[in-house]
Formats: sequence, structure tokens, C-alpha cells
Amino acid sequence: MRLLRCRAASVARVRCRYPKLFLVGLLVHIAVPLAGRDHVGAVSGGRLSLTAPQRVFSTDLTGPTVGPVPLESFGDVMVYGATQVGEAFVHRCNEAPTVSVVSYGAGEIIHLPIVSAESLCLTTSTPVRIQVTRLGTTSAGPVPGGLQYVPLADPQLLSEGVRTSRPSGESEQLQLTNVPDVAHAAVVLVESYDASGTGEVTSSMVGACPGSINGVTANSPGPGLALGFLPVTGPTATICAWYTGGPFSRVSLLGYLSVDGPDPTRLPPTIGSQVLQALPPGLEPVTPTRVLDTREPIGVDTAGRVPAGGTVELDLWDQTTPTTTSAVLNLAVTEPLADGFVTAYPCDAPRPTAANINFVAGETVSNLVSVKLSADATVCLYTLAASHLVVDLTATYELLSGAGVEPVVPSRLLDTRDGTGSPAGKVAAGHVVELDVTGRGGAPDTGVDAVTLNLAVTEPESPGFITAYPCDSPRPTAANLNFVAGQTVPNAVTVGVSAVGTVCLYTFATTHLVADLGAWYGVANTDGFVALVPDRLLDTRLPIGTPIAHTIPAGGTLTLQVTGRAGVPDDVATAVVMNVAVTGPQLDGFLTIYPCDEPRPLAANLNFDRGETVSNNVTAKLADGGTVCIYAQRETHVVADVAGYFSSELSPVEVFGLVE
Repeated sequence: MRLLRCRAASVARVRCRYPKLFLVGLLVHIAVPLAGRDHVGAVSGGRLSLTAPQRVFSTDLTGPTVGPVPLESFGDVMVYGATQVGEAFVHRCNEAPTVSVVSYGAGEIIHLPIVSAESLCLTTSTPVRIQVTRLGTTSAGPVPGGLQYVPLADPQLLSEGVRTSRPSGESEQLQLTNVPDVAHAAVVLVESYDASGTGEVTSSMVGACPGSINGVTANSPGPGLALGFLPVTGPTATICAWYTGGPFSRVSLLGYLSVDGPDPTRLPPTIGSQVLQALPPGLEPVTPTRVLDTREPIGVDTAGRVPAGGTVELDLWDQTTPTTTSAVLNLAVTEPLADGFVTAYPCDAPRPTAANINFVAGETVSNLVSVKLSADATVCLYTLAASHLVVDLTATYELLSGAGVEPVVPSRLLDTRDGTGSPAGKVAAGHVVELDVTGRGGAPDTGVDAVTLNLAVTEPESPGFITAYPCDSPRPTAANLNFVAGQTVPNAVTVGVSAVGTVCLYTFATTHLVADLGAWYGVANTDGFVALVPDRLLDTRLPIGTPIAHTIPAGGTLTLQVTGRAGVPDDVATAVVMNVAVTGPQLDGFLTIYPCDEPRPLAANLNFDRGETVSNNVTAKLADGGTVCIYAQRETHVVADVAGYFSSELSPVEVFGLVE
């Protein structure tokens, strides 16, 4: 169920989804094992009395107001018609407002259910229109014949809704199977997501849609949550949901109001919010999962190459968690019909002038991508040339949870050519290298949840792939690196670490393996990931990020200023995630990227052949001045696009949902 949402408490008001119940501060779990026709130790009475809905206050005739506006003890408040961002405060009428219940933007419509045993008022920070509807009354204590709230053990999803626009006026009839005979009203939550219309649900006593006695409306844009108390007639009751303007909506039954139940003092939840000072999102490694394969098809309706200039919308709604802000994907191109590139970006943003993977006709090539999610958890993949695309989800970044990063100067952990980290010699086809990553290369002995490695194969004897995974998990059906015979090719890998600090590397074909540590992640670390829409930081051909257009000479080093550019702030950024590409190299070689205030390490971020264009994802620690150094073994042009940065800067985040 998607019951809660969050957004940054700023002018930008960035949204994120809450597909599951989420407990923070004043938010509480409304599900307890109390539902059913018979209650052990049931008692009669409660604190609520239902009446016919009655509009008791409206600014429609008087114009916008700031308040304070007296509220009903059991009713609904609609805030609408704002021309600017503001906050709504619900407070005791004899006290000044202090803590906002919810914020609103221009044009948003917000419904706030009020259930209280004391006199309350509403005050807003900017002029808005307000309507107050009385649904009943609330007593200070239980009274004979009063109603109490009985929550369901598991909220019942009545309507899953749709992920795309609904035709205006569409309706559906919903059966309330978990409401007992003793129920006087159903407590229903309506959600509306990221659209310009409204979703409305009303009770239907005649069993037809539409038909209403009492209703509740949720609107988008805005919180898109509304709580309704709908009269019902027992276990065969139905309600009617209908939709206007085409939003993605869903309807859930939370519980019911009854004379008999386990707790006569229990009141229904309301909707409220809390502003938290939160760290940037942390990493949550997942078992690598295939979410797109245009050959199968997986993630698309029919198998077939994505056409040249075409875009695939990758839907990660079901794979992501309530607090997901961005995803870490392994993106592969196979069987392209011409040279080209792929760009990954959130679908609710314009396609940027950037690339995540470059390819030539006929090859299979992969790259790691850290990409911001759209409001409805989609990522768009644009391809310049017709090609098959394969995507594995390897990790997510989660608001208010997850592991923070500790970037390190790149350090070699594995090289089967000289016996570093494993016995010298090629890894045989079908074999696994168990790589110890803790206590090495700057990672501590304990507290490591995941690592980012730059993984490379060299001198493979036949085509194949590498799969990286925690050694205490089964090997997944996924690939991190694809290669052909004789090729030297790298790819970045972000992977969870086993309980004993190991990562397993399976190779399909006999080959040498090389791995360099770029960063480690632990829940005790405070630096989280701030995803950005990709933007170009460096292009030595134009020039961007360098005073004049020029190649980096063989053995030369370019100092790239990262902070203060392309959305990366000054002072607070500690590391950057970039897609780095070489193009037109004069000879075979490699790039090494490292903080400019550290010595150049014995490591590589990108291997290339003469004349090719190849890219790789890089997590790079920043020097104190916000720079990274790019060393080129051979003369070449270099292009870098930023995907995000790491920081421990706190920022206000508004979390809103059900409150008891």
C-alpha cells in the first residue's frame, strides 16, 4: 500500500513516494490486530457521534483568509486557492500557532480531517480559501451510544488505481468485505498522485456509480491524501470511486466506526506532517534484479530493439521502497545496429545533454548508472541508435535510512596477474573469486555494508560476463560487466558485502580480474547521495571545464573543478559521481581519477583502446578545494557528466501521513 508521502520542505518542494507505512516522529502505525465481527473483551460506547455533513464555514463569499478559523471537533477542512507557498497550522484557539500541520503550494487543494476533543483553530501563513465541514461531534470521554474507531489488522486495498491517466469521469464500485455488521461508517483513505486532476470517492447506498451520501476528495498536485468517514450498511456495503482529470489514485479501507469494540477511547487517525532535519539519502544494496531486457521481453510489452532516437520508460515502482530517491542500475547495450549512446534521466525532467554509455555497432557494453527517479519512480532511457537494452537494479538510495559513503583514494584490492587479493593466474570459466574487501584499501574491518569497486577484465579467452554479489547470497541472474575475447574493459560495481566482509566475483569465461576500491558504505557514515539531473562538467573538445579545447597529453593530468558547478554546491560536497568518457585516444591506455591533494594512486578508472569512445561510472573523492585530478596514460579527449554528489549537510524534509 502507498499510504504516505514526503517532500523537501523548500521552494522546490521535491516529492517522494511512500508506497508503505512509514514511521517517523508523529507518524504512527494505524494497523493493530483488532478487526472482525467479534472482539475479545468488547465494550460499548465511544467518543464520536456522526451527523449529516454540514458546511459550517466557507471563504468563497468573503475571499482568502489567514485565520484563525474555528474548527469542528469532528470534521473536514479544505485549504485551496493559494497563490503562493504557505503552511497551515492547527492549534488551540487560545494559543499562538507554532507547528505547521502541512504545507501547500500555489493552486494545491488539501483536505485535513479533524478529530479532536478540544477547541481548535486553523491559521495559515499566506492567504488561502478555507471550507470547514462538520461530520459529527467528539466528546472528551466515552459516552453510551458513542462510536469508537476499530482499525483493521491490515488495511484493505480496495482499488489499486492505475499508473497512467484515467478518462475524466471514470468510476468503479468497491466492495467493503472487511466491515462487520456493527459498523456505522467506513474509514477510508484516498490517494492521488502527481497529476492535475482530482480523485473522489463517495459512499453509494444504492449500489450504483456514481451515487453519494458523503464523500471525500484527494487532489494532485499536493499531498494527495484524504481521509473519509463514509456511512455504510454492514458487510455487503459498497462505495463508489470516481475520478476527474486523470490522476493516479487508489482507495484503502483503514477501519470502521462502531458502538462496540476493544477501546472506547480510540479516535480515528488524521493527516498531518512533521519537518525533519535529515541527512541526504543513504545506500541500500539489493540483490541484483533484472528490470529490463528488450530481448525477452522484461519491463516492456513486446520484445524488440529500441528504435534509433527512441526512449524506454523504465518503471521501478514495484522494485523501490517507500523512501527511494534514486536508483543504481547496471545498464547494458547489446546488438546495436550503429554507433551511439544511451542517456538515463528521470522521466519528469527534460532529456539532458549527457551520456551514460557509449557503444559501437554490434558490441555488448555495460556501465553503472546512478540516476534520480521521477515522482512516479520511472527512469527514461534514450538511445541514439537502435539497440537492445538490459538493466539490472543493484541498489537504491533511501531518504531517512540507508548507509552513508566514505570515499577513498582508489586502491587496488585484486589483480590476478600478480596475485594481489587472490592467487596469481586467470580465473577459470565458471569459477568464483571470493574477494575480501574489509580491512583493506581504506575500508575498516567492521561496519561495511557495501562497496563501490572499479572492476576490470583483461585477456579473456572468450566472450563472457562477470557477476558481483555478496558471498552469503545466491548468485543472481544478472551481469555487471560484459566482454569479448582479448578485450580489456572496466565497469564500476556497487555491491553489498557479506557478513564476513566479502564480495564474490563469478566469471563466465576464463580471464584475469582486476578490482580497485573507490568507496565503502556503512550505516554509521553520514554522507548521503544527492542525485542530480545529469549535466556536463567537462568536455575537452569544446571546451567545458577547461580554459581551451585540447587533449590531455600522454602522462598529463587535468585538474577539474567540480564544486560550484552543474548543481554541485561549494563546501559541503565530499565526493562526486560522474560518468567519464574518453574519445579519440591516440593509443591503448587508462585514466586514473583521484583527489588533487593526494598522490596519484596505482589504480585505474577507465581502460581504453586506440581510437575508441568508452565510458565508465566513477565515484571520486574530492580534494579540499572541490577538485579531482584526471591522469591520462595516453593522449585523449575526456568528457565527464555529473550524476550527483555526496554530502552530510542536513536539509529540511517534510514528512506527512497518518497521525494518531
